[in-house]
Amino acid sequence: MVQESSGIILKSIPFSESSIISRVFTPDFGKISLIARGAKKSKSGSSAMLEPMNIVEFQMNFNESKDLQVMRDISIQHNLSTIRTNIKKMATGLVIVEILDKTSHQLDPSPILYRLVKSSISQLNSLDVSEKTLYIFFLIQFSKYSGFNPISENCHNCKRLLSSAFYNMKNGLLACKNCRSIDSIFLDCDVFLLIKEVSKTNIKNLNDILIMQNMLQIIEKYLLRFMEFHLHGMHNIKSLSFLNSVLIK
Repeated sequence: MVQESSGIILKSIPFSESSIISRVFTPDFGKISLIARGAKKSKSGSSAMLEPMNIVEFQMNFNESKDLQVMRDISIQHNLSTIRTNIKKMATGLVIVEILDKTSHQLDPSPILYRLVKSSISQLNSLDVSEKTLYIFFLIQFSKYSGFNPISENCHNCKRLLSSAFYNMKNGLLACKNCRSIDSIFLDCDVFLLIKEVSKTNIKNLNDILIMQNMLQIIEKYLLRFMEFHLHGMHNIKSLSFLNSVLIK
């Protein structure tokens, strides 16, 4: 059956002398694998359209019983020229799509995650966005929309209201000073407040928030450990090393 959809290109690999296989995340079908026959030899530029992060519209011959769907036509929905010419934006975008790729499953749609990733990539493509703030915003929202909120108002043990917190890496929860474990990540008052502020800010207003480099390192460490504990697939995000080399350190 011929189906039309929009999607975000997660990863593409060559297949034979002329074809490309791409993993694409769509709002209606979730993650699917597409084969674009003849894409490498096509004069329409379809091979460039299948680069990771691209937001596309396409037609396919869809058969739910098959692991590989056949792409019939494709067009670019958004031009990502700003991302492609900026190493920090490129590194941030690659982490975003790899996290979605590694933590999602075939044919398991999540329209809210699709909208989050699409809006994050679109915002990243703007000239004045802070890559650091957008990156932290994405990690927080992705965790929340995946069912695991990294922000808690109360200690998981004694229920005391938290103004600062200790992240327990053994149970994946936040605790107060009295209930903390030995191997905890400490989030002081400023860091804890900043995480909550970012989580409540509209993606279009992220430039109103300034994240200092020392805070960025602590927040990233906490959020990644939190996501590794709760989300399968987060332990092997290869593009993080590239991002850390240009953005974090």
